[in-house]
Parts: sequence; structure tokens; C-alpha cells
Amino acid sequence: MKFIPKPGRTLRFIRVEPAHRPMKKWKAIFKDENNKEFVRYFGGLHEDGTPYPDYTKGATEAQMNHYRKRHNKELTGSIEKAKQYNDELFLASPGMLSMEVLWGKHTSMKENIKAYRETYLGRKYLPEVKKEDVREA
Repeated sequence: MKFIPKPGRTLRFIRVEPAHRPMKKWKAIFKDENNKEFVRYFGGLHEDGTPYPDYTKGATEAQMNHYRKRHNKELTGSIEKAKQYNDELFLASPGMLSMEVLWGKHTSMKENIKAYRETYLGRKYLPEVKKEDVREA
């Protein structure tokens, strides 16, 4: 992900829709406090166009646990960068979205999105910032 971190940036999760990009299943749309839109593509497709399995599409609980264990570094890395740069955009990485939306605790994507919003967005992982400490990039 290439972008300039913006201290104090917060995101609103707008929606998820099918991706029209090759090799990706989903497109997540976010907006920041200035109404700037950010799009993240996540979830994979095989070369023949069939989707990789995920917990919302019939994968077993054992597969979910293996996936989450195998990809845990992506989750902790995104959280650490969000805290380091004080920017919620790091919490919207494709790896983070796959982990929490496709391989979350529920088999319902809607429930996983709700849990993702409640857990990560809304400054829950970012330190408090005083207005005078925020500099424009």
C-alpha cells in the first residue's frame, strides 16, 4: 500500500461490493473525515476465476483457525503501523480485510463487517491526538 500517512485520519466503512478487478473477489470502500474515498480490493480468485474458499463461503472452523494463525503477522503489522503513524488507513489493508471480513468469527459477511467496524474503526487503536500536534502532510 503506497500512501502518505496522515496523523489523526479516521475512516468510515461505506460498503463492500463485488470487485471487477481480475483475481479479486471484493472491493471495500471507505471515506475519511474529509470525505475522500479509499478503495481496497481483497479476497482472491483462482486463475480460472473460481473464488478461493473463505469462512463466509463454506470453509470449516478448522480452516478458519489455520488461516488466521498463518496470516496473524498481517493483522499485527497493520495494527502496529496504524498506531505508529496514527492513521486508520493501515487498518483497511487487504490482508486485514481478508482476515476480519472473510475469515472472521462469523460465517456471515454482514456480521464480520459489523465486528470489524466496532473493533477497529473509530479511533479504537489510535492514540489520542491534540489538534495542535496534527500537521498537514
